[in-house]
Amino acid sequence: MDATERLVYVRYFYAGFPKGIGFSFVIISLVIIEALSTYAQKAEWVVIPSATRNSVSEYVRRRRLTHAAYDLFHSNLRIVDIAIKYRFESKEAFTRSFKQMFSITPGKFRKQTDMKDTLFRTMEKKALDEAGLKHLHLGPYPLELARDAEPLEERFPLVLISHGTGSSPFVYRTLARHLARNGFIVGMPEHPYNNRNDNSLENTIKNLIYRPRHIRMTADWIFENEMFKGKLKPNAVSIIGHSMGGYTALAAASGVPTSFPHEAPDGKPQPIKVASEPRIQSLVLLAPASVWFRAEGALNAVTIPILMLDAEKDPYTPPIHAQIILEGVADRKKVQHKTIENAGHFSFLSPFPEPMKAPSFLPSQDPPGFDRESFHEKLQSDVLDFLLIQHQGVKHKKSPIGGFFCFNDISS
Repeated sequence: MDATERLVYVRYFYAGFPKGIGFSFVIISLVIIEALSTYAQKAEWVVIPSATRNSVSEYVRRRRLTHAAYDLFHSNLRIVDIAIKYRFESKEAFTRSFKQMFSITPGKFRKQTDMKDTLFRTMEKKALDEAGLKHLHLGPYPLELARDAEPLEERFPLVLISHGTGSSPFVYRTLARHLARNGFIVGMPEHPYNNRNDNSLENTIKNLIYRPRHIRMTADWIFENEMFKGKLKPNAVSIIGHSMGGYTALAAASGVPTSFPHEAPDGKPQPIKVASEPRIQSLVLLAPASVWFRAEGALNAVTIPILMLDAEKDPYTPPIHAQIILEGVADRKKVQHKTIENAGHFSFLSPFPEPMKAPSFLPSQDPPGFDRESFHEKLQSDVLDFLLIQHQGVKHKKSPIGGFFCFNDISS
């Protein structure tokens, strides 16, 4: 942190996932004072590790029953088929477990057509409460979390997620949660004055300077905070950047950007002096915006492994952006690049709740025929595999129950 900045205020919200398959969210707000300006900057992010009271197997059993109740509510599957789908030995075993948990048999529940919606919400709440979880909201987005969960006694790598211009960190919540459940602390800074609440620094040199600085300040705060003492692996930081977050990641990893004429008061392109973060070990770039690194040698100092995914039908960051990175980094062999078929620029955002989906709300829209929900299952798996290889040299192993992922050893 240079002399023009100082941290003046911190507040955070703490919540967690069950022990063994998940970690905890800490939502933190920082207020940063810029001595050379007349305004304060505010940054928010989510940080993640921890545990609640039920065992892994008990938590998974309760979630299987809750999803089975959902299928009873929404599908015409036979009860025996639902029992098999959720890996119960028989229809009778499923019925016993269902009644024990919800005080009603699957058959009787299915017949309560007039009250089915109310019953399902009540049953789902019961399952979450007994698992030590609650439906909480990050902005307008619901997540299953438990407040004040105790941290696990482990050391974890740190992942920071940088959002796109005019966006929000919460639109990457499902990827953050997946990484947190699989052995990472995840920080999600909200870039001041380049977010959905205030986008006044968009298309300015200040924004190009400040964004990578936020990454360094976020990492400094987390590593220096007592809350995370003994919880972080030293110098084990990865950055995930989407769109303008891709610019942020590359600049923080020692890229040297050059502004466009329209971004400078004098109308001339200028080399940008940015704050790099030497603890960064790898990058994940999702539809990255990279045209600020078009100058020769701008990416020569970026020498770390990169997973880069771009979208086939992306009018905002077309193929030239990926090409700049592939041709500019020190070693092209360190870049794993894939173009996602039929995807759009916003396909990398977490699926939006149904009430938010509308043609007028472009971030919720994908090209015709693209299945964002299915894609994100693959995206989460691919990103996790890449990061685990960088930090531990191993891929994840899939649990035989519930679709969760387990690790033999994630300690340092």
